Amino acid sequence: MQQLFLKVAAESSADQIANRRISDDTAEKAIAAKGVVINDVSSGERAKMRDAVKPMYDEYATKYGMADMIKRLLAISSR
Repeated sequence: MQQLFLKVAAESSADQIANRRISDDTAEKAIAAKGVVINDVSSGERAKMRDAVKPMYDEYATKYGMADMIKRLLAISSR
């Protein structure tokens, strides 16, 4: 039963991510059509931004015990 639950949860998660991407793309096109300029940020620039906030992440990981959550969020954002 537990394996079935994990399988269904993984499938649901994949579906949610796919649906979110479609929703994000739709929203991006809608606001671009209204004249909003959308900047694409290169992976190199993203890496610079991550490096710039690393001291804050380290502080929160230590001070508030958030290391695991920060690690999971960074893993999601690097996909």
